[in-house]
Amino acid sequence: MKLRDLPRESSFVVRVWTQGQPAVLHRGVLPLFSRRAVLRQGGHLLALVRVPEADAADAVGRTPRDWRTHTNEVVLQGASYELQEALRLIKARELLDRGHLPAAAAGFEECEACLERQAQEALTAAGLPWLRIHLPVFPHPVVFAEPHYDSPFDAASGALGAPLREETSRKTLAALEGPGWLLQPLKPTDGQGRTFKNFADYDAQSEHPAVLKSLRLSGASRSRAKDRDARPDADERRRLNELVLRPKRQFSAEEKQLLFRFRWSLTDNPGALTKFLHAVDWSDLEERQHAIELMGHWSPVDIDDALELLSKDFRGIAEVRRYAVERLGKANDDDVHLYLLQLVQALRYEPSSSSGAVPTTAGEEGGHAAPSPTNRAAADAQAGAAGNDLAGFLIQRAVRCRRLATSLHWYLVAEADDRERGASFDRVRQRIFEVLDETPEGRSIRRVLDRQVALRRKLLWCLRSAKAAKRERTEKKVERFRQALREEPPGTELPLDLVGGLDEGIPLPVDPRLMLWRVDPKRSSLLKSAMNPAVLTCEVGPLGGEHSERRTKKVMVKEGDDLRQDQLVLQLIILMDCILKRYGVDLQLTPYQVVALSSVDGMVEFVEDSSNISTIIKDYNGDIQQFLRAHHPHPGVAAGEYGPQNSYGIKPEVLENFIRSCAGYCVITYILGIGDRHLDNIMVTRDGCLFHIDFGFILGKDPKPLMPPMRICKEMVEGMGGFSSPGYTSFKAKCCQAYKILRRHSKLIINLLYLMVDSGIKDMIGDPQFVILKVEQKFQALLDDEQCEEHFVSLIDSSVNAILPAVFEVAHRLNVARQ
Repeated sequence: MKLRDLPRESSFVVRVWTQGQPAVLHRGVLPLFSRRAVLRQGGHLLALVRVPEADAADAVGRTPRDWRTHTNEVVLQGASYELQEALRLIKARELLDRGHLPAAAAGFEECEACLERQAQEALTAAGLPWLRIHLPVFPHPVVFAEPHYDSPFDAASGALGAPLREETSRKTLAALEGPGWLLQPLKPTDGQGRTFKNFADYDAQSEHPAVLKSLRLSGASRSRAKDRDARPDADERRRLNELVLRPKRQFSAEEKQLLFRFRWSLTDNPGALTKFLHAVDWSDLEERQHAIELMGHWSPVDIDDALELLSKDFRGIAEVRRYAVERLGKANDDDVHLYLLQLVQALRYEPSSSSGAVPTTAGEEGGHAAPSPTNRAAADAQAGAAGNDLAGFLIQRAVRCRRLATSLHWYLVAEADDRERGASFDRVRQRIFEVLDETPEGRSIRRVLDRQVALRRKLLWCLRSAKAAKRERTEKKVERFRQALREEPPGTELPLDLVGGLDEGIPLPVDPRLMLWRVDPKRSSLLKSAMNPAVLTCEVGPLGGEHSERRTKKVMVKEGDDLRQDQLVLQLIILMDCILKRYGVDLQLTPYQVVALSSVDGMVEFVEDSSNISTIIKDYNGDIQQFLRAHHPHPGVAAGEYGPQNSYGIKPEVLENFIRSCAGYCVITYILGIGDRHLDNIMVTRDGCLFHIDFGFILGKDPKPLMPPMRICKEMVEGMGGFSSPGYTSFKAKCCQAYKILRRHSKLIINLLYLMVDSGIKDMIGDPQFVILKVEQKFQALLDDEQCEEHFVSLIDSSVNAILPAVFEVAHRLNVARQ
């Protein structure tokens, strides 16, 4: 019997009897499908219950009455809490070994081993024999399903295909109005007509089979030599340029044929390689081999295109991925660090053998045993044969750069909770440790990572100690938090005296360029919010700097929030800032640092001397200029003489900072679709630099309907000098300049976002392809610079004149006041 032929109620029945005696002693029943109709896979621990003496003699060959009931469910009725938890933990261990659960966080391996020992003791105390059953494992869940068709609806006899000479009533035709009737089964009401059933055509959106066959035959009959000499005409050249220009990944069969036919004429265009590779039929061995050979004749691609070749579109194509890694090898460490977040995500599309994975043995600390030299050599040989060495490239770069090693380590730790690939990410992290231990310089970096893990563990313990009593006042929680900073967590192996001062500094995970030396408990506190994040006042200094260079810096530690979405947005803001500065455009952005230390905690750089616009409006009579003037007045300008000629009494560079930063963040928030913009999450520093915080809604998601493309309130325009001022004119010019520059690098931004589609980030879950398409549309790839400038000015005008944001702002303030 094949697996697909199994009925829904199938069970695996085990009988145990003494050799030579027919009486059955013990029996166990394991249903093959769960209550949710999901096929059981992997290892299962089955309890064997004793068969009553009355039934023991004739139990052989007879189906038990309870063959549909799982024996463990019978045993757990009235069982002790310890036994219930033991079976749950053993199931969790099985899921962990299969890679569906993340490994224990660094420093908590002993707790995991202790729980396993307690589970074994509970099973022994139950006094029952247990049988370990190993079922086949499949790469995906297998769900039992049967085709289900909706009940037919009534249609009058003759309504379908009635002769033209026969009149049909309006009521009869009403049942067939629109295309909806095609999606529903039909049956006659009078019993004389025919019954119709609908069947889903899952290939309805695909190319017509005749078209595909025609293209395949034309490709098979085409001469390779003639293809090499083929040159497109004017219309074909226009279509090719359009295909190469647009950040498009899915092509019709005709478009693929066009790209493949004129591939030789495109070899001088590096950006066309990815389009050609999308057009290749990789299941055709001859075409695959030809495409791999042609890659060697193509002009080398840039980093932007190399990132696309690491996406899931080329999963399993080893030669393409190897070529992409070779191109990445030309990038310096700063560029690799810019794209590191996405490169880590690309590891989920690598075969497990190339992800630094080595054979492991369960049961040791952390669930991973040190690989033997034989296993290591076999794994390395397998990875080399597969040609997928992205993990090796990242490890090679990390072991020689402390900053890369720190960021790579925490990016991997944050993905360790991933259900599907968490174990693979953890194996790469273990492989980094093994490589670091091979050299003195590597051991120094390993010690830094161990101290960062200890720092995170202590800060989380301090937060949990402070928030143990949820209903206490914030002041009491702050007192406990400050006291916890002076103590050490129980069972700690690496004590850190944060209050008294560290003998050896720790690079901050949120910014490895700064060394943490001390935390001031008196100036550290908890914020009054649902999660009570901690704000630490730290004494920091530059890496390798002198004691005189140390300064005070605030860092926020949050637990209970997934900061990976904020981390992505800030990384893209940093990237766009670097792109703009390469063109000599400095828009005074404030891309503060964020690092997710797991899927539920992380660190955020605290920007000092900044206030949100809502507070500025409240404290300075709704005048942002008054706020800037209070901190940076223009020397020699008396009150009442403010105007554009003297920068409204503000230092010219401060007002310029405000105009530039407004322009930069308007463009960036429009491209990334940042939502939920209100005046509480738009900040302004005393130096005039505006910036955004709290990226809970991105990529077009917004809890408020019908919001404008970007958030520009009238107070911001008045802060520039008003609608008719030179400042506002300069603002619009800088917006258009930044937008045109970022359009030239749209491929890079789209490729980085595309590598994140399976990351589990909140606003990418659901339909990531549609999300990417919306970002692509915002770049307006088919418009020239003059047209896109007109387009963006119209977006600015519509955003400034929008009424709904002001209405929602009033509602937001009322809601905050009520809280």
